[in-house]
Amino acid sequence: MKPDSTNKRRVLMCGLGYFEQHLLSDLDDGWNPIVVELDQRKMEMLGPNYPGTEFVHGDASSILTWKKLPLEQIDFIIIALKDVDICLEICRLAREFFGLDCIILVLIYEDADESVFHPYQVTTVKPFNISINIILNRLQRNYSKAIDIGLKKGEIIELSVLAKSHLTDRKIRTLRPSKWSISAIYRNNEIILPTGDEVVRVGDRVVLFGDPKVLENLANTFLQGTPQFPVQYGNTVSAILDRSHGALVDETAYFYRHLRASRLSFHPVRNRLSSELTEKVRANRDINFSIGASIPHLIQLMGKEENTGLYAIPGNRGRLSWELTGKEIFRLARKPLYFCRGTFPYERIYISLNCREPVYALEVGMELSQLLGVPFSVIYVPLPKALRGREDAEQMQQRQELVSDFGNIYKVKMDYQSVEGNPVLKTLEVLGDAPGGLLVTAHDISAPLSFFRPNVPYLLARKTHLSTLVVVHGDRL
Repeated sequence: MKPDSTNKRRVLMCGLGYFEQHLLSDLDDGWNPIVVELDQRKMEMLGPNYPGTEFVHGDASSILTWKKLPLEQIDFIIIALKDVDICLEICRLAREFFGLDCIILVLIYEDADESVFHPYQVTTVKPFNISINIILNRLQRNYSKAIDIGLKKGEIIELSVLAKSHLTDRKIRTLRPSKWSISAIYRNNEIILPTGDEVVRVGDRVVLFGDPKVLENLANTFLQGTPQFPVQYGNTVSAILDRSHGALVDETAYFYRHLRASRLSFHPVRNRLSSELTEKVRANRDINFSIGASIPHLIQLMGKEENTGLYAIPGNRGRLSWELTGKEIFRLARKPLYFCRGTFPYERIYISLNCREPVYALEVGMELSQLLGVPFSVIYVPLPKALRGREDAEQMQQRQELVSDFGNIYKVKMDYQSVEGNPVLKTLEVLGDAPGGLLVTAHDISAPLSFFRPNVPYLLARKTHLSTLVVVHGDRL
């Protein structure tokens, strides 16, 4: 693009490599560029090829050289030198010594830390990375990353929705995404700015914005329909290490092997570690694990690592411990909770819909069924008909429709039981003495935990004999 012919602003270039010479060919006609070059021979050789360019011989990092330049005419500075320190010095001269507020672009060819340029308010560009991404975007026609907007780190992607999953055919407001959002939908050659009532359909092209690592895994779901738990919450499984609960190591390692997490991080409870327990952890050489610094109490596990997608906690504790510690864990948790009771290997996933937002329990439970390769059962316990009000009847109908919708999405026959009674006692009765299974439920962090207002997910997690996964959700997340 050529500038306005009446515009006398100019472009200053520091450094002329192969790429910059081709760039100068476009700038030479109309931009009146100035090139600072230390190599006299190169200047003499290139000069005739660029009649519209002014060449200045000198060191671009020298004040003496800058004093030769018509600084009042310069509107853009392009720095293309391999030495990062020299590039920084040029930025310092422009901003601090001469007080220029023009646009500065730094072309980076080495694996340099771009943050060192932030104090000088410059834009960094990696020509090789841009070229590679363009090629990859062409090869992967259904998936592309933004290469010249935002942070340029993969936080903006566009992809085609090729497969049905728990993310399609549902109102966006029910997805409650963490660390990502749907910014735009392209459908039938039209752009849709999605509201909470919009749905994503197979065949759409969607623009996603969020954490690059989360987006990479979400892309697999949209493109292939493959389950990704727990990466929609984080890439790490964080687990307690306590010699009184050594079996937790085996169960967590078993579960981790079936998940899409990238690391299993153990955190010893202070004064509760033993050499035998350490060896038990290290015996799992086939997984990526780490043993972190000790914590005073298992409560401190909550929020220990920002990238945690699942907290593994011992579930076999006394009633008093549950009353004190269990409730506090439920209040503090902002990611899914995994209470280990040793009922692995899991032969079946049991999904309880007796929670405020049953969609969370259902979608995660069905994902785990696929990841573990085991069947699942869905359980809902409404109050007896004589005790039901209008809201209870609506909730019952809502769950029936939700189960039907998920069956259509996944093309599976849903094993769904609706049994009247007390939600906690009847669910425990249905679970019976199942020897190997995992219970999945969902907890709204705004829901009270009191004797007078029973919290069904909390009571199920506390009273069941099965290992339990609690999906945490709520407006305060």
